[in-house]
Amino acid sequence: MKALAKGQHANALFILEQALTRAGCFKTRLNEAKVRNNIGLATLLGGDTEKARKQFELALQIVDDFLGTDNHLYKRIAGNLGAVSPNSKEAKAA
Repeated sequence: MKALAKGQHANALFILEQALTRAGCFKTRLNEAKVRNNIGLATLLGGDTEKARKQFELALQIVDDFLGTDNHLYKRIAGNLGAVSPNSKEAKAA
């Protein structure tokens, strides 16, 4: 995402929050999981590790519900969670 790459965390979060609102329009919640992962990355880069952790955990739960844990998306998000919560069981499984 351009805004995040340019270090514009607030702008990136604004855009991602809009995307999250629209993610409910899709038949699957996997898009929501991807947006939440990106929100987690943006908030982590902005310095809010607690909000990032919560977004990663919500994203992981959605992916687990729809695809389980043995897939690339789950492992990627679990790795991101490990950046903020290295002792979590999900991070250790990534």
